Amino acid sequence: MATPRVLVQTLADGQAAHRLKEDELSRKQRKKIAKEFVAYMFKGFFTDRTFHADPHPGNVLVSSDGKPHVIDWGMVGRIDRSMSAGMLGTMIGMAYNDGPALAQSWIRMSSTTPWSDVGGYTADITRFVPHVTNASLAELNFGVALTTVLAFSTRRGIQTTPNVSILGKAVANMEGTVRHIHPDLKLSDSIRDALQDILLDMARDLAAPEQLAQYGLHALYALTEGPGQSARLLDDVTSRQLTLHNHTRFHDTRFSKTAFTPALLAVGRRRRPG
Repeated sequence: MATPRVLVQTLADGQAAHRLKEDELSRKQRKKIAKEFVAYMFKGFFTDRTFHADPHPGNVLVSSDGKPHVIDWGMVGRIDRSMSAGMLGTMIGMAYNDGPALAQSWIRMSSTTPWSDVGGYTADITRFVPHVTNASLAELNFGVALTTVLAFSTRRGIQTTPNVSILGKAVANMEGTVRHIHPDLKLSDSIRDALQDILLDMARDLAAPEQLAQYGLHALYALTEGPGQSARLLDDVTSRQLTLHNHTRFHDTRFSKTAFTPALLAVGRRRRPG
């Protein structure tokens, strides 16, 4: 039951993940719980695009028969389709040791400027990814790895949106919970296991009637606005109002804005003496 001000969840039996004792569940049970929990979070990230934003160990209860329950939905994250696809690409790049793919996926979730060093960022990530691809949660803090990726992007002038931080926090908390349940789990293996189902769900989502309607509206808008935009561009050229902006990496304001007109194009031409 839920209202705009009250959220009530059914009674969940069990104890918090960080209070589990080593002899309470078998290794097989722990692995199963961890994989189910990660798959559940992946579904929120990549299919539903609505996810529990604070899945720390205290918010995941594990019953005596090995069933996990996620509680406390006071913090929920929502992301759009583009952000979801970008994070999936980031994780796939990390899982398959593909630094350039990871860098490109991260850039799609961010914004660049003329001063952003995309090549340098790609090189940073390509050197970093092999160190995390095959590490287990016992050997690697995935949240720290994402923070490192974020630090590289900041250093290279690539700006990320606040939603990336929220999503990264959820992934880090998920990782912390899994570390208490089954620290030998590799997130890269979990991504590979869930990838086919995730891609199928995303494909079905893209083929939904409302999404196809959006594509149609975008195409119709482009068709109706295209001729008008072309006409305005030609009008700007003929009236000598077309302005080109040139940004340099050296912040030289002399070249930050230059207007090109037919009259200016003739400057510097001299007739040779007969």
